[in-house]
Amino acid sequence: MLVLVLPTLLCGVASAGDFSLTPNCALSSDLSSSTSMSGTLIGDWDSEANPEGTQTRPGVWGGSGNNPIPLDLSITVAGMFDSVPEGSFELTIDSKMQAATMTGLQCNILGEELAMASIVATMAFDTFRTFDPDSLYLGVPIDLPLSDANFTSATLTQTTAGVGTAIPVDGQDDVHEVVITIPAQIDLLVVSESFGEVPVQLPLPILVEGLHQLEDGQTRFTATVTVDIDEVIDLPAEPLPTLPLELPTVLPPGELAGVLLNLTPTTAAGLVAINGELEAIAENTLPGDVNGDGVVGTDDLLAILSAWGNCQSCPEDLTNDGVVGVDDLLLVVSAWT
Repeated sequence: MLVLVLPTLLCGVASAGDFSLTPNCALSSDLSSSTSMSGTLIGDWDSEANPEGTQTRPGVWGGSGNNPIPLDLSITVAGMFDSVPEGSFELTIDSKMQAATMTGLQCNILGEELAMASIVATMAFDTFRTFDPDSLYLGVPIDLPLSDANFTSATLTQTTAGVGTAIPVDGQDDVHEVVITIPAQIDLLVVSESFGEVPVQLPLPILVEGLHQLEDGQTRFTATVTVDIDEVIDLPAEPLPTLPLELPTVLPPGELAGVLLNLTPTTAAGLVAINGELEAIAENTLPGDVNGDGVVGTDDLLAILSAWGNCQSCPEDLTNDGVVGVDDLLLVVSAWT
């Protein structure tokens, strides 16, 4: 039976492992997301509810009444931080096909830390005036730093399997140079006093280049990761709820004008640059893996044959019955990778 089985089983070697990131990882992230909107601003004056509120009027001289002012508004969330990420994934290496497949990547790129972010609104409009308080706003874009904010969550999630190459190093079956591009998305949650929780989601590809190496009792994967995207997408034309805003006066400065913003998002832009080093470990617990190299193959079979016979507490005795024999051989064959 052994003579018939071996020619079939020795044709290729594959290994798979569930990897967890170690504390030896380090990422540097530069994240920016902008949403562009069009709409109007109008004073919060109301003849009954707020008769002492602000009125807005177009042009230099104003006119009369409380009139909407057309505007374009972009809100940018940005932050840069270094972190030790946490996460896991599954990586399968096929030596015969020289292929690598990664699935199930889930990575908290913040680790256990919070990261500072900034939220800035840029308003563009034609010249207009406010009354109560009196101010002139020339048709020049205004940057409004809304508040400090924190990234409270930043997660990379793989969306479909990533397939790449696994090239043996110096002809070895236990060391491979791996290159994979992984389809994923990044989910950010930013918390600020001005806007509360602001979720951001962007699709992105992750380039992973590293070394997959089988060692005693575990498999180590060390890699560099690169994310570099600059993307603009159109958004559904769904108006947002009216947003009250205290607008700083310009000419003269020093006061706040109460206005109401009515906005509809038009486009979203994302800039994501992530670079760093990852180290991940998979413990080898395959049934039949006598030598603990993460592969059930020829070496394990030869180890069984060389230790054939009575054996007390030896790794070749897979069935723990005190004998290395047919049952152990069949266990290796049935678990062959």
